Amino acid sequence: MENKKEIVTFDIEGSAVECDKELLIKNSDYFSAMFKGYFKESSENNIKLQGVDLKAFNLIMLILWEESDIVTLDLNETYLLLEAACMLQFNSIKQLCEERIMIVLSPSTSLRTWKTAELLDIIPLYLKAKCMALENFMEICESDSILELNLEELCQYLGHIYLNSHKEFIVFQTAMSWFYENQNQSENINPTKVVLKLLSCINFNALNVGEITEMKTYPNISENAEIQMILNCIINLRNNRCTDVVDEFDRDVVSTAVHLCGAKNRKISVKPCILLQSMHPTHTPQSSRITTIVIYDSLTDTFKHFFPLEEKKVEHIEGFKLVRYKHFIFFFGGQHLRGSNEWNLNLWSFDTFKNKWERRNKLPHGRRHFETCIVGDSLYIVGGTGRFRVLQNNLLHCDLKTGKWSSEIINLPKDSREYQCCSFLGQLCILYVNHGTVYTFNIADSSWQSFKIAVEEEVVNSLGKYTVFADSTYIYIKGRKLLRLKFENNSFVLDKQKDVRLSEWIEIQCVQCNNLVYTIYKCFDEKYEFCYTLEEMNLDTDEIRNIFENKIAETDPVVVDKKTFYIRANTTQLFSTASYQYVKENIFVNDFL
Repeated sequence: MENKKEIVTFDIEGSAVECDKELLIKNSDYFSAMFKGYFKESSENNIKLQGVDLKAFNLIMLILWEESDIVTLDLNETYLLLEAACMLQFNSIKQLCEERIMIVLSPSTSLRTWKTAELLDIIPLYLKAKCMALENFMEICESDSILELNLEELCQYLGHIYLNSHKEFIVFQTAMSWFYENQNQSENINPTKVVLKLLSCINFNALNVGEITEMKTYPNISENAEIQMILNCIINLRNNRCTDVVDEFDRDVVSTAVHLCGAKNRKISVKPCILLQSMHPTHTPQSSRITTIVIYDSLTDTFKHFFPLEEKKVEHIEGFKLVRYKHFIFFFGGQHLRGSNEWNLNLWSFDTFKNKWERRNKLPHGRRHFETCIVGDSLYIVGGTGRFRVLQNNLLHCDLKTGKWSSEIINLPKDSREYQCCSFLGQLCILYVNHGTVYTFNIADSSWQSFKIAVEEEVVNSLGKYTVFADSTYIYIKGRKLLRLKFENNSFVLDKQKDVRLSEWIEIQCVQCNNLVYTIYKCFDEKYEFCYTLEEMNLDTDEIRNIFENKIAETDPVVVDKKTFYIRANTTQLFSTASYQYVKENIFVNDFL
């Protein structure tokens, strides 16, 4: 005879909900403790549940009783369900909710996911959502989701040091848009204090005087005498009129202005990566090799396993590229068994948050040993070698949002192979250093504009084989010297130079991770075997150190998580990846006023 179910009735928000007690005990640690422990509820059949959402509880019962699919729920219901599952310790349902939210995680859902998951202390979901929200600010700032944040949440978002904005003035505009939308909801808060707190989210050092002057014209600022004086004081400080500041402004105004001018520069949440191969290739069959991407952690001076790169993707391919785009790693280009007519035309992307490969599209033309660069949402393939070993003096580009490739191949501005490319101030830059010229590419009309590199010929000749990289302020050229170029008076002028290396190399790759620059040099040793050196340089202190030195490819081990890996000959790749662990700590550009 079948055992009769023991029914317990809950009073939730004034409604009676009947439940199978054994079903609750089986699926919830919360109810297991309630009914099997020494709580008074263990002997009761009518229980009032406080702080539980009725709809969410009914969804839980529906899933348990009828084994309903959580996929049928909309995202709002999933958030509601997650909160209730966490509170009542339905761990299997909590896991289903996390998986569902992770699958649909996107810039448009990242803010809410971040705040919900952080409140519930769900790691790493909230860190991934937080990292995505900070990385995709330029998309999120145009949506209404940012207007739904409260003042504290907004400041934690806009003021975060890892917020990725193409222009700092856009952060100010976003803050003021929020203020105009929400100012009537905070009638008890002094509007001047709110605006000052919002100004604390801005890196004033990244603004020019014209932008600060424009701030003064915004409603609620233009008629606010206190904020007008503070902004005027900042302008004087920026114009090095310190004497005028002391004479014209009172102590509190000067103190606030100095505080706002003391903001820190924003960063990007990235770490360097390198492509390695496990197991000694001369001692193991090809099928047992594992090609993997590892992260270098500068804080612990260790390599950590990141994710494996399927061997079938890289087997016998040379001349491919790995490059970061937001939290994705792109793998594309190259040729199978050089000299054959088999090309890797696939554009693969690996989602580092969801740990999933996706084939985005196909390259329109086979290329190997090319230069590549991502500018905004555009992927550029520059030069390289095409079919029948024909050298390509052109570029093609792909819109990563639409997946469409450029309809035409654009010729490069010079007939020369001595060039490097980088992204600078939202444009593709091609540097012909030996010719003393930088060309910027206008994607709107496929045109080129040239600028002079104002560097002495003797300095250029001393570089040797070089590479380039750029941040929001400078373009760097790295060879035997590190040259820092600043755009000034319509040309790139030498702002700083430093001798960095004397020995020779045949290949050089470089990646910048905020103030740290990582360089891998490929050289010949005395036996003419390929060997590699990985170097770290601090751009603030000019300190240089070798992470490893003269590692012979496929022979000398690199230890990763206590396992042995080897450098791949001819296919070594150095690039960066998004690191959501960086955003765990709330570091802001300034202390909030």
